[in-house]
Amino acid sequence: MALKIVFGFKYLTASPTLAYIIVALGMFVEGDIVLFSAAFVASLGLLDLGNLAMVVFISMLLGDAIWYSFGKAVRHATGNWLNKWVSKITHPFDAHIKERPFHTIFLSKFAYGFHHAILLRAGSLKIPYPNLLRADIIATF
Repeated sequence: MALKIVFGFKYLTASPTLAYIIVALGMFVEGDIVLFSAAFVASLGLLDLGNLAMVVFISMLLGDAIWYSFGKAVRHATGNWLNKWVSKITHPFDAHIKERPFHTIFLSKFAYGFHHAILLRAGSLKIPYPNLLRADIIATF
């Protein structure tokens, strides 16, 4: 079984560029499992840890920017079920998002499934993106 796994990783990393692209795309959708899997592949020596860290960091920031932008777009759709769902979950945190974006973004990164909802809500509340970006860079690091 272990040989199949190692062979699979070698097959995946036959083209390191492709592996980094897969990691970057995976970070947009499901960050945690992709991050741990990529770190495992790097620990096997199949990917460079420095390059991987840069790809992960940049793709996390880009993914967060996409979720924020999606929140801004969803806000304008009246009667949208997604906007209602995000509002219902994150409404109690509106004051925290507005007044303490760093703390809210930082803590949401540790609450599985909550971070994207917070970013959607920040976009729908029109929190200035430069303020959010500063908080997101530090929290992501």
